[in-house]
Amino acid sequence: MKIYNGSDYLVKQKNEYNITKNRFAKISCILPIISIPILYISGISLYKNPDSAYYSIVFLLSLVGTGLFFRNAVTSKLAGIKELHFKKGISSEEELEKTLSEFLGDGFSYFKNIQIPGTKHGDIDAVLIGYSGVWVIENKNYSGTHTFYNGIWKRNNKTIYNNPIKQLRTNWKFVKEYLDSKNIDVPIFYRLYWGGNGNLQIEENIRNHIWYKNSKEWIRKDILSRFMINKANIESAKQIFVLLST
Repeated sequence: MKIYNGSDYLVKQKNEYNITKNRFAKISCILPIISIPILYISGISLYKNPDSAYYSIVFLLSLVGTGLFFRNAVTSKLAGIKELHFKKGISSEEELEKTLSEFLGDGFSYFKNIQIPGTKHGDIDAVLIGYSGVWVIENKNYSGTHTFYNGIWKRNNKTIYNNPIKQLRTNWKFVKEYLDSKNIDVPIFYRLYWGGNGNLQIEENIRNHIWYKNSKEWIRKDILSRFMINKANIESAKQIFVLLST
């Protein structure tokens, strides 16, 4: 299987959040050293001299500094959480790539982090192209209990509006419309790769669109048991995505 790396979107996002986390963590260490003692001293001075404009200004500034400390601490924590999520996403992508490489030969090409021209949303996690068609893939590495029924995705019984199935279908639509615009007629499928340890409960008509990390045999059969289609169209689709990945 030939692999094309695309934009390295996840790596860039992980690094960006890592920089943000470290920057705000450093600021959070400095601010309390400066602000809290001044806040304490100016507060006492203002209490003793309530009409002093000087102490009022110092107290206000130190209060703002203390507030910034808590803000930066929270921002650093949130950036750290997002960085962890991106690390999990990268791990899931690498896991699927390894699984596919075990049974797909040179007739298949795997394109990672593809941006379809004319679309404004983020990268498509992966597009697999081979003799049996085109596969639009979304990777998710979630924990917790997830359910998808009647078009509603929930995590631990709370509705998640960033619906992975909706996102996957949107990506499928973009790929289909793009290939149609190039007059390339190939079957296009969509699959959600569930790489996390979370429990996924999903309605029956969607189950065949899910690849679980521990279901390698099902993934293999799902791809390789299909009929060979027009080779020229498949090669044309590959060439288009090669250009998109550069």
